[in-house]
Amino acid sequence: MTEFRLGVRDIVARVLEQRLPELQGRVYRAREWPLHEHQVPALLVYGYQETKTGPEVHGGDVVYAVSCIMSVQAVTQRAARHTEAVERELEQLCQAICLAVITAPELLGKAGAIERIDSVKTTLNIDAKSGEKALGQAVVAFDLCWSETYQLPDEIPCAETTFHFRVIPPA
Repeated sequence: MTEFRLGVRDIVARVLEQRLPELQGRVYRAREWPLHEHQVPALLVYGYQETKTGPEVHGGDVVYAVSCIMSVQAVTQRAARHTEAVERELEQLCQAICLAVITAPELLGKAGAIERIDSVKTTLNIDAKSGEKALGQAVVAFDLCWSETYQLPDEIPCAETTFHFRVIPPA
């Protein structure tokens, strides 16, 4: 359900704003955001690549296992091409992002929105080619998992069952 994924994204963004006070007002809920120099460092939170597997049928309910990659992109920049400083800042940001999300009771636990986090992948990228500034970007991707249950209708109206065979030509 798209609404559920959006709700999970909002929880992740809220957790990051609460647990990383130095980035309050700089956590955005979009994959692409036009960031200006005075807005950096910043975090962009987005979800993509949702997969539903199953289904498992239990009585009148159909249950799908859902996994969704929720990503947090960290963007930072330093003057004078200090790539080591950018790398250090990105590493600290990634560690703080990971710790904030994987320990958030709003997301996991008894009252949490999801069932588990299967994996966390971090990718760092530093671009110092542009001249005066070193631009750093990191993506922390969380593989979030939950179940979705749908109720089957009591009666499924259908006409008489017929089978049709179709000829499949040889390859």
